[in-house]
Amino acid sequence: MQPGGMLACAGHAHRAPGRIRAEDEQPGVFEHPDKVSLFKVQTSDCMLKRTFAALPTTMKWFWDTTHALPKPASPSDTSRNWSHGTLDAGRDALFEAAKARYVAVCENYVHVPSLDREFSLATVFTLPQSHKLHEVTATWVRDQVATYISLDDVFNEQFMATVIFHSSDQDVDVKVTDEARVYLDEHGTEEVICTSVPQLKPGPYALVGKQLRDVWKLVDDFNGTCMSSLKPKQNVDGDFEPLMVLSSDNRFSTFALPSRIKTQAESDSLFAGMRVLVKDNIHLKGVKTSVGNRAFYETYSPQPASAECIQKLIAGSAVILGKTKMNYLATWEEPVQYIDYQAPWNPRADHYQSPGGSSSGSAAAIATYEWLDIAIGTDTWGSVTRPALWCGCYGLRPTFGAVSAHGIEPCCQRVFDTAGILARDLKKCRDFAAEWLLSDVLQKTPKPFNLVIFPVDFWKVIDSEQAAIGREFAQSAATHLKVDYQEISFEELWLKTSPEDAKGCTLSEFIDWAADVQDYDAYHNCDDFREKYRELTGHAPYVSPPNQKAW
Repeated sequence: MQPGGMLACAGHAHRAPGRIRAEDEQPGVFEHPDKVSLFKVQTSDCMLKRTFAALPTTMKWFWDTTHALPKPASPSDTSRNWSHGTLDAGRDALFEAAKARYVAVCENYVHVPSLDREFSLATVFTLPQSHKLHEVTATWVRDQVATYISLDDVFNEQFMATVIFHSSDQDVDVKVTDEARVYLDEHGTEEVICTSVPQLKPGPYALVGKQLRDVWKLVDDFNGTCMSSLKPKQNVDGDFEPLMVLSSDNRFSTFALPSRIKTQAESDSLFAGMRVLVKDNIHLKGVKTSVGNRAFYETYSPQPASAECIQKLIAGSAVILGKTKMNYLATWEEPVQYIDYQAPWNPRADHYQSPGGSSSGSAAAIATYEWLDIAIGTDTWGSVTRPALWCGCYGLRPTFGAVSAHGIEPCCQRVFDTAGILARDLKKCRDFAAEWLLSDVLQKTPKPFNLVIFPVDFWKVIDSEQAAIGREFAQSAATHLKVDYQEISFEELWLKTSPEDAKGCTLSEFIDWAADVQDYDAYHNCDDFREKYRELTGHAPYVSPPNQKAW
């Protein structure tokens, strides 16, 4: 075994067109004239020319995230008019591969002594436990690649330029069969090593010198759903940090997606690797909270701690990617009433429909982005269920008290406020809720459900064809669940059974006052905000028309 945790990698040392490094071979750079191209790399102080050997010519590398993407030289340019330079190991590297943008993170890397290359993409495959000898077959590698592709939208086959077989046992000999080498060659692999370097997780990496760096895939927030995007958290106890990277055309903010392969390898929690967005009235450590209000954002400092319901997700290795937009102080607004920040775009129909509110950004995000698992909103009087309906996704408002409200900016916290879940997958929503809710405060229903109710009053304002579809669905659900189906008019039931205190009010008149009760709490929950903002600026904060009416 070599120093630095290198394992013996049995077999031929060389194989065209790639190089397989054997145990006794000195570190080197794969050379192939068809795979060398010239790129200009923008830095803060100069323009350097660099060579990136062993990388496909379709791949672009650049370092300074504050500049636009440089264009690579023509792949047909074989003049080799280039010179080597020294890369800055203390900066994040931004690059493109397979038409996707990535960040190679300088803060999170594994030092691999046997590797020393200016740039390469790499993939780590974790070998199963073995007593003395592990044989890497083509079938095993093919199955691993298929698993990676099905599980992870960060990985692609360009990351197989360098393949690393990792074993936690330093005494195991690894044999890569000829068939496996042929398979790797066919998939662009130019170097294979075996190592037992500790703390090396499976999945895609970027190799910078001797640094095997974690990579994040960048995706655009093209529907404008978020107030801020965040770097995936590197330290459970640390602050969240903003992700200061725009889209390639500088129109949108971006999200950084870590590999699901790695995040799920870190923990067996159901939350592990789940990508989550959080409504911007829920506190995150190190991040300012806006509540959809520019004056509120300017008044308060970054939060010292994350909300308790979010801490539970962080502890389970969920990935918090950003904070979503919302209505001003959680008061219902239509998109044309947004003043401080632009409303998010609803992806349904012609994309100009209202996203609902107040968890508008959370609903629009989960309805738009397939890479997103869960969006967290809050619900006082329909702020999860309404945007879920309007954006065409699932919305779950848990029972009051089933989620800790500590660390959530209150609206009417005494009886109504609760965090809620928005999802595009019903099973994922159910499983997430089962793990996230406070099981010790929940009560089991005394008997199973035995009735599906179709409330005819609520469907009077709906198009008759849509109402017919809704009725058919309710009937089918009852049949499938083997329970009774019943149509009920709550208005008629109210007229027959209303209490004397109602004094002849219709059901609508009686319910309207119940909704208005929250406005008293909502106003006084902003007392501290109004006072501190006046101390800070000498005048009262702007109040949006819907809030003026409510207050």
